[in-house]
Amino acid sequence: MPHYSTLILYIGFYILLISCNDNTANIPQNQPQTVNNVLEVDYYVVSDRAFVSVVKSTGIISCSQSAEIQVEVSGKIKSLSVKNGSKIKSGGILAVLDHTEAQLAYQQSVNLYTQAQYRFENELINLGYTLADTLQIPTKMLLSVRINSGILAAYTNLLTAKYKLSLYTITSPIDGVVANLNKLSENYIQPGTSLCKVVSVGSYFIVFPILLEELYFAKQNTPVQIVLLSGGKFKGNVSEINPIVDANGMVQVKATFTSSLNSVLEGAKADIIIENEQAGLISVPHTALVKRGKYKVVYSVKNNRAIWNEVEVINENADFIGIKSGLTIGDTIIISNNYSIDDQSIVKLKSK
Repeated sequence: MPHYSTLILYIGFYILLISCNDNTANIPQNQPQTVNNVLEVDYYVVSDRAFVSVVKSTGIISCSQSAEIQVEVSGKIKSLSVKNGSKIKSGGILAVLDHTEAQLAYQQSVNLYTQAQYRFENELINLGYTLADTLQIPTKMLLSVRINSGILAAYTNLLTAKYKLSLYTITSPIDGVVANLNKLSENYIQPGTSLCKVVSVGSYFIVFPILLEELYFAKQNTPVQIVLLSGGKFKGNVSEINPIVDANGMVQVKATFTSSLNSVLEGAKADIIIENEQAGLISVPHTALVKRGKYKVVYSVKNNRAIWNEVEVINENADFIGIKSGLTIGDTIIISNNYSIDDQSIVKLKSK
């Protein structure tokens, strides 16, 4: 019997040991740090730092000036002077189409005009005048001679033939860079077909949507930052605001900027950041704010005790919240462990 009593005693001791270990394992590992049962907290001293409101959006970059090059005549491409990415000046030749027929038509119009000039001079001689006397010939008589000789019609035909011939030499209307060129020499091209696009470089714009409520921060000439998703940051200004609110409550805003970098390409996506200092607001870190039911609270510290301050939050950005009332400049506020305290809790400020 004593043998069984000893066995029961050992079993009871073993169960008690396991129970103690389990209780130890269940102790939370992330309890707020305390010193002599006083909670240690990080703190922030409220300063006169201006609160900066931030509006963010995304848009597509476009060149400020571009030209879609469409041919006006049909023909085979005789030569291409450019390729995608080529720089070109206004008036520079992009391509030349086969213009054999147009060249013959022009030459024929030159010949006809020459014949008309010969007839015109002969008629003046028959009337007792020379070409040098045209200012002295009565107006009606001179007009009659021009009509009868056919020189007026010949001159009009000459100008028309010259213009038609020029259409076979395709030039750029602006300075820029060639894009979207997908034709080759010897390709046949129809009237109205796009040969390529010429985009200006250096001057750009971007259109982006913002909420109607944010329009206050995007007035005319407001500075903006344009951040390319591929890298690169540029400064610009709001240039236009479309006075229409869409079905989603958004307003389209246009900003312009300049850049000499080749990394800026038409059609590229970019983030837009608009920053404005908002007067009358105190900036405090996000971690200072505690929600207690329907109240928004920031705890300040006075005589090592936490003081409840109900605050009015107006705005926020990535790092700070903008508070209109409830705090004053110079207050020391708690920015850590504030969910573990209440009004008049004893706290200790951590050394910085």
